[in-house]
Amino acid sequence: MFGLAGLEVGAIATIVPGVALVWWALLTMGVLAGVIATILAGPVFVLTVCGVVAVGKRMVLPNTPVGIYHSRSGLGVRKWIADKLLEFSLTFTNSLYATLYTVPWLRMLGAQVGRRAEVSTAAHLDPDLLVLGTESFVADMASVGAATFANGRVAFLPTSVGSRAFVGNAAFVPAGSTLGSGSLVGVGTVPPDENVPEGTSWLGSPAMHLPLRQDSGSFSEQQTFRPNRRLVLQRLGIEFFRATLPASVLGLRVSTSSCWHFPPSPVETTSRCRPWSRRCWRSWPASRSSSTASGSSET
Repeated sequence: MFGLAGLEVGAIATIVPGVALVWWALLTMGVLAGVIATILAGPVFVLTVCGVVAVGKRMVLPNTPVGIYHSRSGLGVRKWIADKLLEFSLTFTNSLYATLYTVPWLRMLGAQVGRRAEVSTAAHLDPDLLVLGTESFVADMASVGAATFANGRVAFLPTSVGSRAFVGNAAFVPAGSTLGSGSLVGVGTVPPDENVPEGTSWLGSPAMHLPLRQDSGSFSEQQTFRPNRRLVLQRLGIEFFRATLPASVLGLRVSTSSCWHFPPSPVETTSRCRPWSRRCWRSWPASRSSSTASGSSET
């Protein structure tokens, strides 16, 4: 009961700072400032969602214990709440994933992620028990080290992905797996029960060993694993807008629609009051009331 209430409160809390920023700008500096604040509300919303999810996860399940436990125990309930919080992140800030900002975000949740690792929209994972090696890659909707539920019990095991290992789209890497450095787990693949050796490639479910890996051509380290600082900064700038613009555009659409519902009153128009000025915004309710009252008296 308290968990459900907390999730509802958390969902509402994610929009409060952005809405407060917009209304503060509207009431103190006018409509134009409110529109500008709406654009800034996008980054505020993304940061707020990350903060709510990270703090909530720390409060509910600060550390995931290794072992097998009853799924209907207190730990099982806390695990369910933590998973729902991570769903908040995937739902509300989906554009944050598959960017350079994903790795710091996973580190904030407790995962150990090496330098220059790439993580897309990983669907299911337990950050506390996950290790991603340097320059590893996890593709869209891959499940890496998620807890296993069976027969009323839940198993938590550490999972490790080696340096420059590749986990393909929608692959399922069970908890407790170890992928060797340079290994490849293909699209929709479940790796073998034993640890995946270094440099090997696997495809399918059950997994089939691929003796040869298709050659993708010759590319330098600077074009693949180790881009220079300028390229990294360019990508950070582009992906910042990619991660925050959806929320900004949505907020801007809502705010402009609201403004159309509240046009300047006739009194303000005749007095040449500019709609975006602070004086106009503050005087609008009073002038509208006075004009409505005068219209009623004439009737």
